Amino acid sequence: MLNGWALAGNRPSFDVVTGVSTGAILGTFALLGGPADDEILRVLYTKTTPADVYRTRPLLWALLFSSGLRNTAPFRELIGRHVTDAVIDRVAAEGRKGRLFVVATVDADVGILQLWDMTEVAMSPSPGRYDRYRTLLLAATAYPVLFPPVQIEGVLHFDGGTREQIFAHVVGLAVQQAYVNVIPKPLPPPVAYLIVNGSLVVSRQCVSERIPALGLGAIEIALTQGLIGNLYKIGTVLDSTWQLRLSMIPSDFPIDPGKDSFDTGQANRIYQKGLEWAKTLPWVDRKNFPEGTEKSPLGCEVRSSD
Repeated sequence: MLNGWALAGNRPSFDVVTGVSTGAILGTFALLGGPADDEILRVLYTKTTPADVYRTRPLLWALLFSSGLRNTAPFRELIGRHVTDAVIDRVAAEGRKGRLFVVATVDADVGILQLWDMTEVAMSPSPGRYDRYRTLLLAATAYPVLFPPVQIEGVLHFDGGTREQIFAHVVGLAVQQAYVNVIPKPLPPPVAYLIVNGSLVVSRQCVSERIPALGLGAIEIALTQGLIGNLYKIGTVLDSTWQLRLSMIPSDFPIDPGKDSFDTGQANRIYQKGLEWAKTLPWVDRKNFPEGTEKSPLGCEVRSSD
């Protein structure tokens, strides 16, 4: 979507970028916004394989001795190859211009959403700023149970998407409150572009009567409905001066839920479709934000009871 938008020639230079999960990885390059950054995004989203991200642990061993079913050491290395010291220095330069990049994690002990100002981290004089920046990205993508949490200052953190999949309203509200006493009001009105790397409907599938399938299905339902709740919150918290623009993967675009998230064949299909969508910029305004998940179709085979 971002790359196609750039090719269309009218992608803005964002004042603020926020992201959780895959958006946390994408956010660095969305903020920088150059052709080389777009190329990194293309490579990341079309060339990354499961082996580039994780190694699967034996199930029994993982359940007894580990904090995650998968080892994400390869992903830490992948982040290091693309989010280099030079890239982080460029983020710092944008931060000095007043631009902002924020990611979110969840504090595993108390369950609160923790926001991290990545531009501030990049601008820090500390010699450890590069490692801290990359560690925060790893934490912001640590999907609980599947991936191990990341320890930061003695506290375990995992993917912020488990609490808020889009937290634009948090930053937007701060901006809104900052302008309360500003006369005249800033022009033009602020615009929030909400780009969802997924569909706002639950995958249409006949779920197997087995714990893994039922568990993953329940998580998908919860996350999808949680995202719709996020959109409702954004539309409620940000006043009418805000222009809200939503883009998501259409519900009729075929995505095989049985494939790994890093299956390159499916990822390439989604990427190419994103380039096409961006030609027409199919934004949904706040009046047409989805209010609930679609009903699943009938037609599953008759299931026998135990």
